[in-house]
Amino acid sequence: MKTVKQFKTGDEELDKLLQDEGISSDEIVEVCGTSGSGKTYFCLKMACLAIIENKSMNLIYIDSTNYINKNNVSLVLRNFIS
Repeated sequence: MKTVKQFKTGDEELDKLLQDEGISSDEIVEVCGTSGSGKTYFCLKMACLAIIENKSMNLIYIDSTNYINKNNVSLVLRNFIS
């Protein structure tokens, strides 16, 4: 039997809109916006919070731009995981 886990996005306004449901582990979520709008930060924050809330959860992060700043990723992960 498949176990679906729920987790918060880390954005207070979005979490209020989603109410108690949050994001489900059986969903694919696309985040889009203009350059520099915080998409990477938001996605990494959401991924970190999902892992913290659900220790056994696996997740996949896909960057369709073919560019990821390893320093930014490292900084976000350190901030939320520690």
